[in-house]
Amino acid sequence: MTEAYFAKKTLMENNWNPDSLIKLEKIKKEFYNKPNKSKKLKIPKYCPKCGNKLKDKTKICPYCGIHVDEY
Repeated sequence: MTEAYFAKKTLMENNWNPDSLIKLEKIKKEFYNKPNKSKKLKIPKYCPKCGNKLKDKTKICPYCGIHVDEY
């Protein structure tokens, strides 16, 4: 949707009240100026041979004994 179309649609929905565009601009500024607080997802590590869940820095699987990095 283009900006002009969206502005016209907003005006039509609000009985051509120009204050609706001012409110719309304030909402857009708040939305785009918000700091990004997303957290990085922590993906669990699994053994490539047996499929058991491992701790983050595990180099040897405690279940099957393989070197995880070399497999």
